[in-house]
Amino acid sequence: IALCLGGGVMAAWDVMDEIRLTSDTQYINFANIPATYRDLVIIGSARNTYNNSYNAATLAMRINDNYANNVYPGGVFYHSGSQGGGASRNDVFAYAGLLCNEHSDTGAHSPIMLHFPNYTDSSNGQTWWSWAGRQPYRTSNSYGLSQHPWGWWTGTAAITNIKFYSEATDYNIKAGSFFTMYGINEL
Repeated sequence: IALCLGGGVMAAWDVMDEIRLTSDTQYINFANIPATYRDLVIIGSARNTYNNSYNAATLAMRINDNYANNVYPGGVFYHSGSQGGGASRNDVFAYAGLLCNEHSDTGAHSPIMLHFPNYTDSSNGQTWWSWAGRQPYRTSNSYGLSQHPWGWWTGTAAITNIKFYSEATDYNIKAGSFFTMYGINEL
């Protein structure tokens, strides 16, 4: 795929990997990511097996399997109906967005798009930003929700592994979910 960016710059998007779930699974893992592109973009549509009264759970992410305190500072901006706001986060995982769950409308998936600019830079950590959302919960007067999570991984190595999972303990990413990873270079 070739796209025109601002200023007439052309960029090539190459599919690097695609994961489509045929059964529920705990992790979606992009491993052995080559350092052959400038940026990474991951686009997905996902839900989880969490069945509670809320209609979304957290899509958590680990970079290079790093799971420690204070390695993922960041935040999230959100908008739901007539309300919006933001919050800072500093977790043992990167907050990537939302996962619709079993209690929400049957078949509803959360759209997700993550961007990792200059993912091979090992000098001072990696940033990411995301767009995610969910539809309104069908049995209440709730609004849909759109989010813009962002953050910084404090590691100093190039990104070679990205793992996604449901932050709700003991729940899985549901069959039918998919994620596609693209590598981006200027033409």
